[in-house]
Amino acid sequence: MGGSIPRPPPKAGDLSNFGKINKFGPVVMGPSIVWAGKKDAAKRDSTLTRVNSSSNMFTMLDQDGEAMAGTSSQPSQQPRSTDLNTGGTAEPQRKKLQFLARLKFLEEENKIDGDSPGRSGGGGDDYASRVIFEAEANKRITEDIKEFFSVRNIDKSEEYFTKLPSEYHHRLVDKMVSKAIESKEADGKLVADAFARAAEKNLCSISAFEEGFLPIAELLDDIAIDAPKAFQIMAIMMKGARLDKDEERRTRIAQKSIDSDNLLGLLA
Repeated sequence: MGGSIPRPPPKAGDLSNFGKINKFGPVVMGPSIVWAGKKDAAKRDSTLTRVNSSSNMFTMLDQDGEAMAGTSSQPSQQPRSTDLNTGGTAEPQRKKLQFLARLKFLEEENKIDGDSPGRSGGGGDDYASRVIFEAEANKRITEDIKEFFSVRNIDKSEEYFTKLPSEYHHRLVDKMVSKAIESKEADGKLVADAFARAAEKNLCSISAFEEGFLPIAELLDDIAIDAPKAFQIMAIMMKGARLDKDEERRTRIAQKSIDSDNLLGLLA
């Protein structure tokens, strides 16, 4: 009873033990020896991989440490610049401060010059000419031209010259001439009356009048194709600005046109 007696192998053709389970023998589900071998191999590979990766990691650390040590032992070829004007974020702020300081200086300078005795033209006009920006001046001129040809008031035209800085007067003259040159003769006479008032009260200089007429004089021949009375209207407006009295200036303006003799004859 102490040990199990092995069952003799069945004889050929003996089916008496078919379907019976041997309780004493081990149950084998498959070729476990195959899987066991693979597990052992995987363990060995994993162990080797960990060893190799560990050794590679330490090797790389040693190499990086040596490279860093070698680099730190050499002096830097490009020392850091401490000049804030050549880089960094201080440059925009520095430019802004310089601009504000310059603007403040101009403001104080104009206030002093405006109060100085013997200054021609008044300090207010010079100060206004510096602080009014280009876009604002053009916007004001556009609005004045639209109003002038709408209300057709000569007294109102005086304000266009007095409120506009003198350095922009030639642009006002140019816009008024450009508007009237392709229009009716009545518009030319209206502009001529406004120029005569400005010239009489010294609201606009003779040089500003000349500069304002020159761009239109260059296009006068082309304009005359669609506006046959362009030369006549041009002469009317030039007479209002008293440019016909200045032979040198009227000649310079007329020479911008191909048919300069025609214009000079109308101004005579």
